[in-house]
This record gives sequence, structure tokens and C-alpha cells, in this order.
Amino acid sequence: MDCKAAGNRLLRVGVPATVEYGSATSKDKEANDQKYVFEAVQTYITTLNGLELDMRDVDQLHPNLSNLMASLNKVKKLSEDHLAKVKVKEWLVKLNEKPASYRLTDDELRQMTFELQTAYDNWYRTI
Repeated sequence: MDCKAAGNRLLRVGVPATVEYGSATSKDKEANDQKYVFEAVQTYITTLNGLELDMRDVDQLHPNLSNLMASLNKVKKLSEDHLAKVKVKEWLVKLNEKPASYRLTDDELRQMTFELQTAYDNWYRTI
């Protein structure tokens, strides 16, 4: 069996399709969007605070980014090509290409912080 998309998600992105693209269940469609916006803001702040506290190991950063991607996907009015989703996904891919013990350099940490903060500011204006 050849499952290229599943292989890509598993090996490159590192999260299931429901996290990468969001869930299409009726429960998600009917859920209160304000709850999901709150959850996404909370997760974004947690992720950005971790970066400010010098969390730079892949195994420390990946869970927060994965949770952030899942939270953003629950917000119905956020398009798939929104900067927030794009940047989080890009960083998930970058982290998945590194071993768990890899520690981001100062430049990588600075770039990640800048890109995620810019994406957050853009997303916050959207909501």
C-alpha cells in the first residue's frame, strides 16, 4: 500500500491530518467559536512564553507547536492559508527534521520567535 500523504504527515510534518488540517466533524462545526479562539490565544501565549524563557530543544518545542496547530485548526473562520497556520506548520516541519535532542541556535530561536510573534499579531487582528 502506497500512502504518500500519510507518509508525508508522519515523517515530515509529524502530526496527524486532523491536527494539520483540522477536524471536519459536526461537533467541531457546531462548537462555540469563542471557546476555540480563547484556546488558541492561550496556546499561542504559552508557546511564545516558552521561547522567551529560552526553551530551544526540539522535544520541548514540538508539543507546544503541535497543540497550537490543533487549536488554530478549531477556529472555523481561519483559512488554511492564514499566516498563523502557515508559520506554525513550517516550524513543525523544521523541528521534525531535527532529532529530539537538537537545540535551536540563537539565530534560529530569534527567527522562530519573530515569525510566530508576527503570525500571532496578524491572527489577533483577524479575530
